[in-house]
Amino acid sequence: VPTTNAATTTTETTEQLPEEPDCPLADGFFMLPGSTDCFKSISEYMTWAAADAKCKSEGLVLGRPEPQDALALRKYLVDTYGDGSHWLSGKADGQYWTWTGGDQERLSATSPLWFPGQSSRVSTGNCLGFL
Repeated sequence: VPTTNAATTTTETTEQLPEEPDCPLADGFFMLPGSTDCFKSISEYMTWAAADAKCKSEGLVLGRPEPQDALALRKYLVDTYGDGSHWLSGKADGQYWTWTGGDQERLSATSPLWFPGQSSRVSTGNCLGFL
């Protein structure tokens, strides 16, 4: 996934509910077939920081798809909402790409989320999004 500088770029956001057994399939929430993750696409353009704050204010988190769901999520977003960008919860710290939130797990350089050649761009301030 190409990186985007949050200070200058605005885009749509994909929010993810904390793990719950049920997904309220209303108000824009959806689940991918075979997945237990619940997502919501917000059609407002905003920076990564604004999207993160919006999610938190609604008790949600920026999306963090499981690797096996990443391509299906991207396809669903394009098929349903058209081409556009959606923020994910990944952020660069200058050395590594990590998922924000509790565990700060590193995002593997071999993850299917990466656009070819982009996993090495770890400048501080870069944020992760589906493009």
